[in-house]
Amino acid sequence: MFLVADIGVTNTRVGLADENGLIEGTTERYRNAESGSFHEVVDAYMSQAKPGRLSGACAGAAGLVADGVAQMTNLDWKVDRDVIAEVTGAPAVDVINDLQAQGYALDELPTESLKPLIAGDANKVGPRLVIGLGTGFNIVPVHKDLDRLIVPSCEAGHMTAPYRSALSYLYAKLVAQCSTARLERLLTDNWMPHLPSTKFPR
Repeated sequence: MFLVADIGVTNTRVGLADENGLIEGTTERYRNAESGSFHEVVDAYMSQAKPGRLSGACAGAAGLVADGVAQMTNLDWKVDRDVIAEVTGAPAVDVINDLQAQGYALDELPTESLKPLIAGDANKVGPRLVIGLGTGFNIVPVHKDLDRLIVPSCEAGHMTAPYRSALSYLYAKLVAQCSTARLERLLTDNWMPHLPSTKFPR
């Protein structure tokens, strides 16, 4: 039995998994604003679920991860694998970036969950890219090496949008309202009506 968690900016989801994947009906959602730390969330889940002895635990966090510790980007939480090990008693624990976790799950996605955008032959051997756009923006490449996936830890969010002269007026609007032309702001629906209909220069 494994404890798994997805830590976002607004909510944290915690559940149990076995060798076949996530166990249906075990997932609970917690609002981060109602908890002082991830430690509190895991402690509450363990008290409620009473999973017994765990073989391992893993948390995917929306933030930069270094040496098993994640500093959340838009949340004043530090997620430490040593703390998770202490709370859960699991002998094997890790904290990874949330998009990195999604990258590792690509080969497990059922066919019915996929929606092709462009017709073509799926190639699971070639490189793939996971893109996440929410409170922050992040991308992570996924490579296949024999029977394993290689997914580097990555946090590409909260950066300035690449400059395009055709969008200079839009950047000026963003800076005036938000103090910076962050990529996340540029990609939100609120700004789409301001985009010109002509093609942007590459």
